[in-house]
Amino acid sequence: MIGTMTVRGVPRGLLRDAWWLSEEVADAVKPPAPPAPVAADRRPPLTRAAIALAVLLALGDLLFYGHDVGLSLALYAYAIFAASVAVLPNRGGVVGPAALMFVAGLPVIEHLQALSVFLLAGGLITSIAWLRAGSSGLARSALRLWAALPVAGVLDGLAWAMDRKSPRVAPGRWRILALNWAVPLGGGMVLLSLLVQANPVLEGWLDLSLFEDWDLEETLLRLMFWTGLALVVWPFLSFTPPAPFLGPHRPRARATLGFNTASVANALIVFNLLLGLQTLMDIALLWGGGPLPEGMSHANYARRGAYPLLVTALLAGGFALAARPHLGGRKSLSALMMIWLAQNVLLTASAAYRLWVYVEVYGLTYLRLHAAIWMGLVAVGLVLIGWFIHARRPAAWLVLRGGGLALVTLYICAFINFAQIIAAYNLTHPSQDRGVDLSYACSLAPMAAVALQGQTCARAPHIDGWRDWGFRSWRVARLLAAGEGAYEDTRGR
Repeated sequence: MIGTMTVRGVPRGLLRDAWWLSEEVADAVKPPAPPAPVAADRRPPLTRAAIALAVLLALGDLLFYGHDVGLSLALYAYAIFAASVAVLPNRGGVVGPAALMFVAGLPVIEHLQALSVFLLAGGLITSIAWLRAGSSGLARSALRLWAALPVAGVLDGLAWAMDRKSPRVAPGRWRILALNWAVPLGGGMVLLSLLVQANPVLEGWLDLSLFEDWDLEETLLRLMFWTGLALVVWPFLSFTPPAPFLGPHRPRARATLGFNTASVANALIVFNLLLGLQTLMDIALLWGGGPLPEGMSHANYARRGAYPLLVTALLAGGFALAARPHLGGRKSLSALMMIWLAQNVLLTASAAYRLWVYVEVYGLTYLRLHAAIWMGLVAVGLVLIGWFIHARRPAAWLVLRGGGLALVTLYICAFINFAQIIAAYNLTHPSQDRGVDLSYACSLAPMAAVALQGQTCARAPHIDGWRDWGFRSWRVARLLAAGEGAYEDTRGR
């Protein structure tokens, strides 16, 4: 038996490509082939998604069709999330998304308004994106789902009907069955209706008494409702998260827009001087009670400057962010920037004081109350920008804290009965020019009914049933009933 000689130290590539070796030796040194990549199916199962869609359509018909909306909207959002948990592959865990979904539904349970609906929609989108993609790709997945809402249902339906490949819809027997029988059944029904009209004998064979009470208009409206609801619900059941980005990170070139070390330095000097002049004038005229131009009261002076100064503070924040990359050119620029931001915080406080003076004279409104909240957010945002620049934090630090601050503020505002606050203030603080503006206070009813007790316009919120129930409406109605009972007892004595 002839032995095999092994030459150690010869490179594998030489052994593999050497023609002078035997075929057995060459095959022995071939590296094993890498395993074929298994493509993960990121699409949800079509059958389960279709069943979930049918259940949600039936539930939506029960909750919404012909009924006012309230508590039912939060319950339906919870049902969509539960169906998504049952249908979609879970990559992000259930506890976190479920907790987020529960918190997002509370503002709608409190009171149905545009803000609470916005928070509910945002919470539903974010929780399902979290469920499907996990926390790592949450932002991209949420944006993708938000963008898919208006068109995903239509595109999937067209792809399904036209027998084309879809990223979410896979071919199946149900599609094939529908394609094979859609034209025969649809055409047969049309043909049958024509034949019945033309042939009295055929008409006699068919018992048409079942269709005597059929309301065609109501049927069409219901079909339109189901179709619209399906287009809204389907993207949540068929959502496919975007594939993770594996390419190299390439930093984007920053647009200078006229910003450089010299321009930033000159701008900070000019801006600080102008803002310092405005601050001195406010101290002398607004807070010190100095003389104003003829025909102008302090209330008009406050009203004229409140909102422009707020816009100035917002622009100051934008300028600080744009100028940040150029602050390292000179040592004095960081100090000038801190002075600039501090002056804008004082400017925001001046705008808030102007607004307060105006409210004392002319009363409180939704716009003035929201402006006060916005001024507080701007002031805190300017402080965050200052720390962001001073501590040299990354941009994500500012985005997360600024966005979180705004979101928490909006969430808290969803639970505040501003109508009650405005009406109570205006009724107890008559304006200097018109006294108590009862017409505006009455326009805030029924949510301001507690403050309007004793007035003819005080009415309790109408709750038709459990579907349109809201905690705030129930609470106001209960307090109003208790107040009216106490008022009647006082009159009886």
